[in-house]
Amino acid sequence: MIKYEKALWGIPLLMRIYGSAFPRALPAVVVTAIYTGLLATYADDTLREYWLHPYAYSSFAYVVGFMLVFRCAQQQLRSP
Repeated sequence: MIKYEKALWGIPLLMRIYGSAFPRALPAVVVTAIYTGLLATYADDTLREYWLHPYAYSSFAYVVGFMLVFRCAQQQLRSP
């Protein structure tokens, strides 16, 4: 059983780097943030209108949800 310290409302646990996905995800987050900032700054109005339509978000959410369900099913099959 893993015992966690309850000091400072669990903030040290959130900031722990060992075993975390944050260091591996940080480069993708930075690149995406820069790309989004550039699009928000320099995009014309027609490009901005494409992002206002909910169809793009609903299809993206459908694909991500589908992938998560199958990923969770694979994890359950592998665990003893």
